[in-house]
Amino acid sequence: MDINMPVMSGWEFNAAFEEIKSQLGENIAIYNIGSSIDLEDIKPAKDNPVVTDYLLKPIDLGYLADIFNSLQNPADMRRYN
Repeated sequence: MDINMPVMSGWEFNAAFEEIKSQLGENIAIYNIGSSIDLEDIKPAKDNPVVTDYLLKPIDLGYLADIFNSLQNPADMRRYN
């Protein structure tokens, strides 16, 4: 999810998702996506327990393939930034 979205920002979505996550009964991976490399922008995503990771734009096909493969094999999951 892009941090800078219209109507509801990624930060607002994270807060809303955190409220309903326990009711979903499934493990859903949330990746925040942004172009900022400022640690003050990245830290809130890294510190949020509902966020799997913060990804930097641009995201290429190889990057997405790595993420997809790690979701298929949770033991291989790694953080990207």
